[in-house]
Amino acid sequence: MPENEETALIVPEAEEGWAKVQASALGDRMKRALYRVACGDEFRVASKSVGYTGHQDVYRYAIRFGLVDIRTTAIINKDRRIADLAGAEIEVRLLDEKQLKEISIQQLGVIKGISTDKILAHDKASTDDGGDYISALEAMAARVVESGVEMELKVSIKPAAPQAAVIEAETIDVTPPKGA
Repeated sequence: MPENEETALIVPEAEEGWAKVQASALGDRMKRALYRVACGDEFRVASKSVGYTGHQDVYRYAIRFGLVDIRTTAIINKDRRIADLAGAEIEVRLLDEKQLKEISIQQLGVIKGISTDKILAHDKASTDDGGDYISALEAMAARVVESGVEMELKVSIKPAAPQAAVIEAETIDVTPPKGA
């Protein structure tokens, strides 16, 4: 594929990551899969299209080159557009009885509903600060207290991206004392 055609379909936010992929020593097959990801394809689709049986390696490299969030943004933007188009089409068909017969309102409703659900799930996940989880733990603890049952609950909080966590600790001296 010529380079100008190759970059024509890439989401603008993915251009920097795609340039890094092209400059890397990855094989052609992995580069083709990552190109599909940079264009907004899902990992499984991109992996299968170039002959991989699993998508894990493609996903790992997409993270490494910064293509994961770009792909998610592209998919959500497509879902927003589909939801908008389906909503507009439902509105047109509601006003024109002849067009209502071609595709049922139920079918369009399902299409719009699926896209809307994906958008809402993404928006909730991107704004979730963990408060819902903490509230659920508090409610569970309150029910346990009300029941009179004794229970010990330990919660460990780990960062979503352990490699990004900064761990600070005091220096521990492990030198044996003199004369020991």
